[in-house]
Amino acid sequence: MTRTLQRRLPGVRFDVPAPALDDALPRMDVALFVGFAASGPLGVPVAVESLAEFEAVFGGEIVLLEAPDGSPVTGLLHPALRQFFSNGGVRAWVQRVAGTHARTTQFPLPQLLRLSRAAPDEAWQVEPAWIAARSPGAWADALRVALTLDLPSLAVRPAGLAGTTLSVQADGPVALALAPGDTLRIAIDAERWLQGRIASAGAAVSAGGTLRRALELDGLAMLQRWRGTPTVRHLGWYEPTRRSADGAAQRQVAASGTWRDDGRLALEATLPAAVRLEPGEVLRVAVDGGLGPAWLVLERFDASALGDAAGQVRATLLGRPWRVPARLPHAALQRWVDAGEVASAQWLRADLSATPPGGMPQHQAGLALAPRDDGGASLQALPDDEAYYRTLARPQRAERVVRSFERIERAAAAPPAARFPLASLALPGELVLLPLDIGVAPVAGLPARGIALPPLLRDGLDRFDWTLFAEAALADASADVLADRAEALRVAGRTPRPLRGLHALFGAAVDGPAEEPTLLVVPDAVQPGWQRKRRREPARRLHAAAPAPAAAPCGCFDDCAKTPLAAPAFLPEADPDAGGSYRVSWTRPEPQVRFELQEGSDRAFLVASLLYAGTDTALAVVARPRGVRWYRVRALDGLRTSPWSGVLEVRVGGSLYELRPWQPDNLLALHRLMLRAAAGRGDVLALLALPAHYRWADAIVHADTLRDAPAGSAALPPPLGPDESRAHSHAALYHPWLHTRRDAGTIACPPDGAVAGQLAGSALARGAWFAVANAPLRDVVALNLALADDERQALLEAQLNPVAAAPAGFVPTTAETLARDPDWRPVNVRRLMALLRRAALRRGAAYVFEPNGPALQRTVERAFEALLQSLYVRGAFAGRGAAQSFRVEVGDELNTPAQRDAGRFHVDLKVAPALPLSFLTVRLVRSGERLVSQEQR
Repeated sequence: MTRTLQRRLPGVRFDVPAPALDDALPRMDVALFVGFAASGPLGVPVAVESLAEFEAVFGGEIVLLEAPDGSPVTGLLHPALRQFFSNGGVRAWVQRVAGTHARTTQFPLPQLLRLSRAAPDEAWQVEPAWIAARSPGAWADALRVALTLDLPSLAVRPAGLAGTTLSVQADGPVALALAPGDTLRIAIDAERWLQGRIASAGAAVSAGGTLRRALELDGLAMLQRWRGTPTVRHLGWYEPTRRSADGAAQRQVAASGTWRDDGRLALEATLPAAVRLEPGEVLRVAVDGGLGPAWLVLERFDASALGDAAGQVRATLLGRPWRVPARLPHAALQRWVDAGEVASAQWLRADLSATPPGGMPQHQAGLALAPRDDGGASLQALPDDEAYYRTLARPQRAERVVRSFERIERAAAAPPAARFPLASLALPGELVLLPLDIGVAPVAGLPARGIALPPLLRDGLDRFDWTLFAEAALADASADVLADRAEALRVAGRTPRPLRGLHALFGAAVDGPAEEPTLLVVPDAVQPGWQRKRRREPARRLHAAAPAPAAAPCGCFDDCAKTPLAAPAFLPEADPDAGGSYRVSWTRPEPQVRFELQEGSDRAFLVASLLYAGTDTALAVVARPRGVRWYRVRALDGLRTSPWSGVLEVRVGGSLYELRPWQPDNLLALHRLMLRAAAGRGDVLALLALPAHYRWADAIVHADTLRDAPAGSAALPPPLGPDESRAHSHAALYHPWLHTRRDAGTIACPPDGAVAGQLAGSALARGAWFAVANAPLRDVVALNLALADDERQALLEAQLNPVAAAPAGFVPTTAETLARDPDWRPVNVRRLMALLRRAALRRGAAYVFEPNGPALQRTVERAFEALLQSLYVRGAFAGRGAAQSFRVEVGDELNTPAQRDAGRFHVDLKVAPALPLSFLTVRLVRSGERLVSQEQR
């Protein structure tokens, strides 16, 4: 037999093998939660893998307002995440939402001034320095901020002055540790200090046995003692306002000053009672004679405990004043440079701490006063939550692929590090932080300022509607065009912008939410909403005294000289301040009488305590918590006792907002948005919940309205049209609310978080194609709505998934979507199709640049047959064999020559999903001594 040998032509041949297939299936257990949180970044989703991680970023429970019965109305995001993790979830993306007007709490920095200018040749603008909480909201109101300075000393000698740059030579070992960005403070004479930032530092050299470095200083500012006898005109302090660029504006009052022998200035002024200045705060003093203002670090503040009826207090303030020239005095500085005298200098570093009430302080030590060139810690560069998580939560591309498609549960994450609660204010231009009296360091720190507005307003939640949770510009987009519209909106400007709320599924500040989640949960969608009260209840109210019971006749004679003692009367006073402090005062009916003042928790004084006994006619009530308290007073004089006075009602912390009557429009709007967002992504299931007060009939009406509402029946977002019927398979509706254990009590919340955790846990343990129903929910102890047997059929036809009591616990009795098409009704079918979509996109990406021909057809066919075969073996498909369970079509009927010439390649995946078992009920009945089984229809 003749054999023909084939020879290869000379040259180099590159053989690129097909990529190896990864057996790991796309991850189907990650959820996106959107709702209200106490703290944390706004507009930046954060991935969390435990409730502890969630609380480290977003805080604990947030109280929104009070219900009419006095109970708190709380946010539902926290309990939903608790249920998600307790029922099997291991990873979730969390998107905090609020209005764009949410305000960030600000704190004065003790003993620091802030100098700012737009260019080096401009004059300094001088104000007290401020720092902000790390994220918006009222969560940081109770913090106190303290600052101390670390002051290593060294000797410096001037080497030259060129414009606004000073050259010096620094001696000593401390000079070796200096780096560009550090701040030096130099005593050029007994009255003036020069401060500058190190712009560059030379190498250390040895000069006569001393280590020496050449330094260049810029950002020069001068501080000098203020001595003399000018007349004080005004005293000014600063408070955050919404209108100022950096959040602070000046308020001032007339004042008079007296100089002391030690160089301190004692000021007398009348201030509003709500103004509580504390040691360490920087005040502005205006004087006569055309001189610039002086800056005083408050050392002592003495004032009456509470204001008078006009809300004013008389105060004495003490501190040492300083002056800061708006422009650098070059003449004085040049004289020091020309003299070449060695001066004492200090390396300024700050230790910053924030202390919650009754808690341990958190510290940031060794902070530079100016931004460091090496990226070291700086008082001007503390990141807020938005910058922190926008940077840290953006994984590399390889890591994103692993997170998106891994199937097995990952190892538990390390405990989250405690985030420092403060952040620097981002201000334009050149900034210098200038310390005044270094020795004044209040141990307790300074409290927040500008927190008089209601917490709900500062949280950005004073107006509740669907626009809080989504992009309003995408509200009218149908499911089939939503992804394209979202991408166009995201990249409309010069730089891509993140999308708000639940539309983060299509693009956020970090990559994860657009890739990982396959479950969408918006727990706070069921909130009833609130509105501002039309009439606010007064903080103080007087009620007439109850008539005294008539004395029974005793048949004896009274002393005619003993006249009755009149009852005291309460006097008008200022309303309680933000700290819950107020003043109670009353009249004196006769000289030399004593008083007893009672405080009660009810108007009848069934539970009362003696608050004061003595001869004074006023009492300062300090730091009362929110609520209503009642007061009455009487006079005593030996044998005589007056009747009780009228009753004074004092309300502390009354809310400006109240729950509004239930309006279903917002809930319908949000559920429509969730349906479209899930369908627009194509691989997401939206879990819908209902308000706690909904009965089963209300739930059925809501489900029918979501499917069948006529066009034009509501404002944006419009109802889903007939061409969006497939979108209903991307949502499942669950009811009623669950009561879960928490310490000694329970928490009530909707079931969407628990069901999401159950679906996530099942996807990790078995696969997303398994139906999750009749499995007990963990930690649930009760439901707020029972399910009667005669209601089950109506709920089944409405495709509602009720949670009901069962022998094993509280279980979702069904797992159906809102789709009318019976092929798409089961939740596990939708989840299986989402899994196939993600797997097809993942594997199909490997063939994008392959030549379009028969070889590609065979490669794709084998790859997807292997994928579907693995799913068939795991029980994802129905059918007696693989041929009856799935099919991969890539033939010429689908990929015609015209399709190939156009550069297109089509593959059809046809599957027969495994459907959940339809349960038959078999009832066991005992009849006498026999046990009979009966099939129930």
